[in-house]
Amino acid sequence: MLHLMKYRGKITLREKTTVFWSFIFAFILTTLMYMAFGGMGTTPDTMKTALVMEDQGTKAMALKSVLTMLEDSEEKLIAVEEMSIEEAKKKLEKEKISGIFIAGEDPELQVAENGLEQSVLQVIMEQFQSRMNFLSDVGREKPENQASAMASMIRNASAVYVEEGALGGEKPDPFIQYFFSVIAMTCLFGCYLGMDIATQLQGNVGPVGARRMVSSTSKVKMFLCDVGIAFGVDFAVVILLMCYMRFVLKLEIGDDWPRMTLIAFVGCLMGVAIGVWIGSLTKISAGIKEGILTMAGLFSSFLSGLMISDIKGVLEESCPIINRLNPASLITDALYSITMFPDDARFIRDIVTLGALALVFFGTAYYKMRRIRYDSI
Repeated sequence: MLHLMKYRGKITLREKTTVFWSFIFAFILTTLMYMAFGGMGTTPDTMKTALVMEDQGTKAMALKSVLTMLEDSEEKLIAVEEMSIEEAKKKLEKEKISGIFIAGEDPELQVAENGLEQSVLQVIMEQFQSRMNFLSDVGREKPENQASAMASMIRNASAVYVEEGALGGEKPDPFIQYFFSVIAMTCLFGCYLGMDIATQLQGNVGPVGARRMVSSTSKVKMFLCDVGIAFGVDFAVVILLMCYMRFVLKLEIGDDWPRMTLIAFVGCLMGVAIGVWIGSLTKISAGIKEGILTMAGLFSSFLSGLMISDIKGVLEESCPIINRLNPASLITDALYSITMFPDDARFIRDIVTLGALALVFFGTAYYKMRRIRYDSI
């Protein structure tokens, strides 16, 4: 048994195409994606705003003080430029600023569109107006405390109004979906290893298969050894890729390593199983099989969000069954369920589905190959 596993490992590592697609390509793609946008979601841009001073009243000066405090805070939430209303409106139309704070008798905020930045500015204005109403109530009921209340409000102006977060405690990165899809793709690219296994267990496909079929070793033993080595190699690559993402590139892919390892385990089983199943199709040439595997792997990764991050959401609304059966989508969904949006039921469903699909592919492929008999080799 060990002898078979040793030589299967040597054969696997000598396959140049397999080594590239299963090992090297994933690290190259991850590095290029990180260089392109790996850190773009980690630090929000400072929002440029305009301040129009219509008068020098109490409310107007209070708004100016609050905005100045926010501008000078450690978070650098906003950048404020004082200007006339005409100039501010021109800049707002050209989208050079996100909003206009008008400091007058009744302070207001003007925005040109709806978006994240505009929502944050609206929260700032609502908080300001709420505190000014509180000061008015204090002035009516306890005028002697109004000055201290005003000072307290200005002191706390730099408090965080909106903090981005996720249910799992991780800070969400809008680009992390792409890296999850790379992990899924690497799991599925174990299909090349699986195809080699099936090809070399068929005597009518090539000379290696012919020699193995006339040996005294049982086909079951050879099949189990080959699958074990293929799975082990693919699994090791996926774990190394996760470590590279987390500890070298510092990507927030999660720290729940036991469940991440389980996802990689089942995902790699799925990839090898697909390859074994395609390789068991005896009436298709090796070149066509490789083309089918490449297209299947890339298309599955595309549906999981590798090229367009919103594609899973579109499919969830229009055809959710695809997300429930697509292997790459199941892997990325499982990763999401333990990082961004913790959901044990969702995680278990994804793992069970992947495991069941892998067993179906392995079972049908082995049954098909086991039935083959040769008149001569």
